[in-house]
Amino acid sequence: MAASRILILSGSGRHGDPWHPFARTSALIAETLAGLDDVTIEVDDDADARLQHLDGIDLLVLNLGDASRPDAEPAPADPEGAERRRTAAAAFTAAGGALLVVHAGSSSLGEIPPLTARMPARWLRPDAWHPEFGTMTAAPTAAGEGHPVTAGLGPVTTQDESYRGMTRHPAAVALLEHREDGAHPIVLALEQAALEQAALEPAAPEGAGPRSIADLLGHDERSYASAARRALLVREAEWLLRRR
Repeated sequence: MAASRILILSGSGRHGDPWHPFARTSALIAETLAGLDDVTIEVDDDADARLQHLDGIDLLVLNLGDASRPDAEPAPADPEGAERRRTAAAAFTAAGGALLVVHAGSSSLGEIPPLTARMPARWLRPDAWHPEFGTMTAAPTAAGEGHPVTAGLGPVTTQDESYRGMTRHPAAVALLEHREDGAHPIVLALEQAALEQAALEPAAPEGAGPRSIADLLGHDERSYASAARRALLVREAEWLLRRR
């Protein structure tokens, strides 16, 4: 069996921002996922170019920022490239490719509907926000207690931000939540069966439908210092690659 191919898109240029050290966190994501058997991992910080070619990618990891924010670099004047990105994303989804959206990745790629439609949660202005960075614990929800990603994992404590006011996909299932001033989903999962039930997109062949996770942790290196956070990332990848 061929190794699973994982592509990590790392924020830079118009897909970067002043707040997130994407190069360093992408390296930590790659280092963590390298512990999986039979995977090849590619990290690319030229999202505009790489998103035009997704053939053979089994898991796409979005660790990049919001290119639509007012102070971002302008998009390249390349309508053909933009169309190739949308076409490649649609083909990736149709082929059953899995999507892992990490932290600020939930604000990214608004110009590529085939990907944003699959995000379990999105950071959209002006509703999304977060309290100050600090120690936080994300505990399993009732659904998370029995889900393959989080069953038996227990609470995840790390140094990070607790995203709030997210726009949630109607079929997304919250697996972990931060319980402070209410319950705030931190890890959400979405899979083909739920998409079909919600009649949000055409059904894929049995066993080939896409899976997606929004993992809203991962602001900077301090998040990945937590062993529980790293274990969560591995479990997410295993489920997305249908190994769990």
